[in-house]
Amino acid sequence: MKLTHLELENYRRFDCLSIDFDDRLTVVIGDNDAGKTTVLDAAAVALGTFLVRFPDVKGPGLRGEDARAQTRLLGRKAETQAQYPVGVEAWACMPVASPDGVWRPREIRWLRTIERENSRMTSSKAHDLIEVSDQYQKAIREGHAGVVMPLLGYYGTRRLHPIERSKWGAHSTAYLEASTRFDAYAGALDSQLSEISLVNWFKAMTAQELDEGEPIPAFKAVRNVIGACVARITGYDDARVRYFSGQLRVDYTNADGQQCLGVPLSQLSDGYRGVIGLVADIARRMTMMNPALEDEAILQTPGVVLIDEIDLHLHPRWQERILSDLLDLFPGIQFIVTTHAPLVISSVHRRNVRVIRHDDVGYHADVPPMETYGNSTGAILRLLMGAPERPREVQDLMDRFRDLLDREQYGEAGEVLARLAKGLGDDNPEVNGMQSELFFYTDDAG
Repeated sequence: MKLTHLELENYRRFDCLSIDFDDRLTVVIGDNDAGKTTVLDAAAVALGTFLVRFPDVKGPGLRGEDARAQTRLLGRKAETQAQYPVGVEAWACMPVASPDGVWRPREIRWLRTIERENSRMTSSKAHDLIEVSDQYQKAIREGHAGVVMPLLGYYGTRRLHPIERSKWGAHSTAYLEASTRFDAYAGALDSQLSEISLVNWFKAMTAQELDEGEPIPAFKAVRNVIGACVARITGYDDARVRYFSGQLRVDYTNADGQQCLGVPLSQLSDGYRGVIGLVADIARRMTMMNPALEDEAILQTPGVVLIDEIDLHLHPRWQERILSDLLDLFPGIQFIVTTHAPLVISSVHRRNVRVIRHDDVGYHADVPPMETYGNSTGAILRLLMGAPERPREVQDLMDRFRDLLDREQYGEAGEVLARLAKGLGDDNPEVNGMQSELFFYTDDAG
């Protein structure tokens, strides 16, 4: 499955928004409160339609509070009204069973709506996708192991927060005692990452390996992809994850070259936990939903993964490569992510970026006018994100310095430069360059 397009109507802040997605990677950016997370939430609502008839699995849907609030001034009184209909319309491409039994790619379009206040969400215009979902369910129940199920996943900004105790049962029992491929979808679009379910799955698989007396290919593949992920972060390829004494533990060499053995996952930094947990959750769901693929499940499983603030808790060195690493580790997955980090943006081409903006006409999701790949963080901050490259006071002094040079007021320019050198240090490259400029002009004038 690949999500190709979304259209939103009266969904939260958007009266209308149309956005298309690259088939491998889309990075959604914009100001705070521009609606980046709203786009991911809407995508999760759309994808949740596929799960409507899955047994014991629930996907997100539209709720009354999703209706856009419109405030109008009536005389001296402001009145706010919810706007209807609320709609999330989606287009996707995915394999569909043909009459001859062959699964072929087909574009599918569907719509989920709330037509009026106090009415329930309807999926009456989502018949095509639900019919395809039924085809997959039928194939699974009839034992067609060769039918490859698509992964669906949503990881929000609260992905590292503990799951509420009331939800522990739903996030542990299903994974520990999984008996059908449908269990791989439990909680997949909840936007939270449950370390409890991850630990329980590792516990069950470790026990099964011990019982059988030999490695389980799918379990080994999950451990290998986690190890590859950590190796890309640290530069050392000796990482492994294992279940021991009731916890997930990690053996690895950190970025400083220090060997760390048996470190509980819960004790790692949020950056490590976030990346390892994300990769592990994606990988294990793949092996659960497509067990016949065994150790090839991670390479061959298609699907859509949504990640809010992909740069969350990541060191700048990780930000620059996190997307390319995920694309390499999971070649069949389409990633749709949001970010505020210039380093993340500069790691992808402009064709993969969508800028959420608003003007007098309405809301837009545009490809940026400038190439982003390989561009400097300063240029991205200034030209794409509308933010200064450095603190405003420092920028003002630099602008003042160059203005004084242009006006040949070298004495005052020297005073401004002295203030900059005091604040930034004499060894600052830009200060050094400005000192050379001033020397050139004063020497020439002399």
